Amino acid sequence: MENEKTKDITVKIHIGHAIQEEMVRQGRNVTWLAAQIHMTDRAIYKIYDKESLNTELVRLISNALGKNLFALYDVNEQNGEK
Repeated sequence: MENEKTKDITVKIHIGHAIQEEMVRQGRNVTWLAAQIHMTDRAIYKIYDKESLNTELVRLISNALGKNLFALYDVNEQNGEK
């Protein structure tokens, strides 16, 4: 019998889609985010297509949006355990 605390829980997050959804929720546009993190509009559109990003880029985007995007990966928070 597998111990519940040692179960491998896989959370599948498409970070690019999550960023795009947050941008829409905040009423922000691609040009705004590009300026905030010193990238081009084209680079932001490419980010929207990515399932994963390096942590530094997630940190920069999190700061710009004022939202902790790393929390998307917190299994306990996803299950309402925090």
